[in-house]
Amino acid sequence: MNSSLLALKTALDGYQRYEHSDPPCAAYFRTIITALIGQADKPDIWAIREQLINEDERRIRQAPLLSYISEDINVDLSCLGRQEIRVLRLVAEGNKPARIAEILQVSPHTVYNHKMNIGRKLGLGSAADLAKFAIENLPSR
Repeated sequence: MNSSLLALKTALDGYQRYEHSDPPCAAYFRTIITALIGQADKPDIWAIREQLINEDERRIRQAPLLSYISEDINVDLSCLGRQEIRVLRLVAEGNKPARIAEILQVSPHTVYNHKMNIGRKLGLGSAADLAKFAIENLPSR
């Protein structure tokens, strides 16, 4: 998620958290939201969150594959397909299979197959090994 989207998400979280319990604090978050998306009488938090999720998913699907791969990986990932690298990246970010399926717009069974193929191609024995490999070898965005 780029810095503007992350700032908006953080401001929405703060606004929603303090809207009723600490209105002056919520007002600061509201100022940030206004600066990022423009003036709104009462922002529809859930609609904005939905747009953020959709935009983040769109960016993940369109991200160049080179940005997924760290230059200091000691393992050759050229054996993996484009979608397998995307799955590996989403695993590294901590996404569950159902969420990965949503983001990539495939079935959970397809995600399972990709994870199995990645594990086989990289010589990883379990889903935990795959997650550990992904976290250690793919840079965070």
